[in-house]
Amino acid sequence: MDLGYPSTASTVTVVGARGITTVAEDTEKRGEGILDTLINSMRSTGISGYSYQGRGASPVVVLGPQHAHEIAADGFSRKDVREYIFQNARLPLGEIKGRGHYGARSWPQEFEEQSDDFMVPLVLDPGEVILVVSGGDGGHSSWFPAWSATQRATEIIG
Repeated sequence: MDLGYPSTASTVTVVGARGITTVAEDTEKRGEGILDTLINSMRSTGISGYSYQGRGASPVVVLGPQHAHEIAADGFSRKDVREYIFQNARLPLGEIKGRGHYGARSWPQEFEEQSDDFMVPLVLDPGEVILVVSGGDGGHSSWFPAWSATQRATEIIG
């Protein structure tokens, strides 16, 4: 339904990912604190998404059930989680320049005109973050950086 399909449709979504980053957070119990730990793992100059947002790639965030429960208990909806990631998974432009995929960047022209302290978002829209709840017991979540310029593909399967 988050992707615009009716609740009666069964879908499958395929995403090109660069691997998995597992995040353990079993101390912080506040939803915002859990999200901050997760987002801290998403801030790295080597993540191509910071240079390729204009291509519409979708990172995948997988919240473990414990984390999802604690985040929801603090009043965060799915939309709120995506928005929080969008607002906080950012790097200063000065840290991205001349590194990683900067030479092949694909982002809005307005980014080119910003100062080095401009905070570049991982995605251009909160809806580009695919949010899933899955896994077992414990304070574990993960995220999958998008594979450069790939875009998600969703098909109805039933």
